Amino acid sequence: MIMIDEWNYQDLLSCLEQKQSFTFTRFGDGEWNAIFRKEGTNCDKHTYFKDMGDALAEVLISKPDYRLGMQNMATRVQGSEINGFLDLNELKIEWCNADMLHKASIKNNIEPFFKVLSDRNTIIIGPDYLKSIDKRVKYKHFIEIFTLNCWEQKDYILNECRKVKLEKPVFSFSASMGAN
Repeated sequence: MIMIDEWNYQDLLSCLEQKQSFTFTRFGDGEWNAIFRKEGTNCDKHTYFKDMGDALAEVLISKPDYRLGMQNMATRVQGSEINGFLDLNELKIEWCNADMLHKASIKNNIEPFFKVLSDRNTIIIGPDYLKSIDKRVKYKHFIEIFTLNCWEQKDYILNECRKVKLEKPVFSFSASMGAN
């Protein structure tokens, strides 16, 4: 059964404002397609790599103690398959709504998120075109990755993140399915 808890956008902002350590990952239809070994690419043209799908499945099977977000579209389109995977692996996950940032943006309420990121030691991990977000988020460091198929850079990305020597850094990944 897919369970949704009440952790929301305001809770995310509060954690950031209070400099609490936390992890929040988002699972949508692309992540599930990779887990279910679908061939091809997601809507952004990132490839469903077999080892990435295995790694995503392992994240869930390991029962992490951090926030896992579920995209609403994934539950609508793949709900029975997702439930089958969760049941098979005896997983009882309290998912939060992965679309909270998207919804805040649609409601023109994303600025509080950008402000709190600007007030923190934020590291952006993403493709070159995201460097221009510095107009809205004053990040401390930018780790540039491929625009497509950044999963192929997973070792580089982890090594670059390990090099960051900032107090209580916030790592913001824009790395498609591999970010999880």
